[in-house]
Amino acid sequence: MSSLTQNIESHLGFKLRWIHIVLTGALSLCALGAVVFSYFQLGLNNFFFLLMGMFSIAAIFYNPRVGLYLSVFIVFSGIVWGFEISDGFLIVVFLTGISWLIHVFVRQDFSVPIDKQMLYIAGFMFFALFSCCFAYDPFQGLKVFVEFLKLAVLYFLVICIITEKKQFITFLKILSMSVILSILFGFYNMYTGLAEGDLFSVVTRIRGLTGDPNILANHALLVLPMFFLLFLHYKTAGKRLLMITGTIVLILGIVISFSRSGSIGLFFIMSYFFWRLRANRKIFITGLLLITIILFLIPSVFWQHLTTLSDISNDPSLRWRARLYVGAASLFLENPLTGIGLGNFVLISNQFFHRYLVVHNTYLEIAVETGIFGLIMFLLIIFFTFQNFQTGIKSFFEKNDQLMVTIGKSLVIGLIAFLITAIFLSLQTYFVLWIIISLSVVYKRISM
Repeated sequence: MSSLTQNIESHLGFKLRWIHIVLTGALSLCALGAVVFSYFQLGLNNFFFLLMGMFSIAAIFYNPRVGLYLSVFIVFSGIVWGFEISDGFLIVVFLTGISWLIHVFVRQDFSVPIDKQMLYIAGFMFFALFSCCFAYDPFQGLKVFVEFLKLAVLYFLVICIITEKKQFITFLKILSMSVILSILFGFYNMYTGLAEGDLFSVVTRIRGLTGDPNILANHALLVLPMFFLLFLHYKTAGKRLLMITGTIVLILGIVISFSRSGSIGLFFIMSYFFWRLRANRKIFITGLLLITIILFLIPSVFWQHLTTLSDISNDPSLRWRARLYVGAASLFLENPLTGIGLGNFVLISNQFFHRYLVVHNTYLEIAVETGIFGLIMFLLIIFFTFQNFQTGIKSFFEKNDQLMVTIGKSLVIGLIAFLITAIFLSLQTYFVLWIIISLSVVYKRISM
């Protein structure tokens, strides 16, 4: 009986593998036909983009990991937003999910990683959905809830597809290089005079490909500790030069984005750097000289912009943030259990300011919209993210894998800096946060 079962399973697996090959081949042929059509009908530019798109689709269906790598490149470089490709990121994630499902059936591997963090994500989703029942506009609440469902899908794909140390490192390499690319593009725009000022600001701010200088700064804060700690970890001159060059680019990117929340996060990271170097006088002096050079390169307008943090009366950005914070806090006190409904604050924010804006504080926005229980679930998700990283760091340390220990510590520091900036921005539905949350599960699993 067992031999018959094995033969059936083997035969079924053989058929499924051929189905996968035929599907990939058919998609490639369709892609080729579309590319040929575009060349004759749509012009060279559209031909190039369609060619790249179709090639990407074929690669994603061949291996869903390609789709995940492409997804992280899109998020951290901001390239689809820079080229104004509508829903480009979600399309890639959707195709990655379909490809992963095909591979699951082909390989007949239905195992799913389980982590305690998932329980609190489910709890947060429940209270987020529950808040919609008491929302000013339930349909707006459901619309934002769909965004959280998309984040949950991305989380699930990351923890299911990235299963090995080598894949994890490749993922982080793509993530880091994507941020560097976006900053360098911002430098290019600044050099050619294409960078823009924004509302409530009189300075020129680089945005990279993200379209938002605050988001660009957040991306840089996440990977900056990794470059610096790897600079200390590596012993070869070439790798150390690469890491310190990346560190300088990232610091300058944060500075020239003129993001005050990013500057606060940068101050935290720089404080850690100096604390980390305190025992090594030679490296400490080298770091001090490096910081001096960077400070020399920082334009004076940056310091002028930063000092406005202490003068709320003369800074319109601080004034409207203060009004939003007070308004959100008062609404939370009126609706502490259920909140006002997911995504609903922006609909009534004109009561506190003459525009429709989000709270610009991740924690306060979650509290006012989903209530105290939603906030508790969200904070527990963050807590277990740190716990996962800490467990992984301890395990890698016991195995004497100093590279992975260094990477784990850098992700923790970057996440802390990111969460500090979340005090000044609403980032709860931002893909980057949930990618880092999912990476904590992968990091812990591959350390075991």
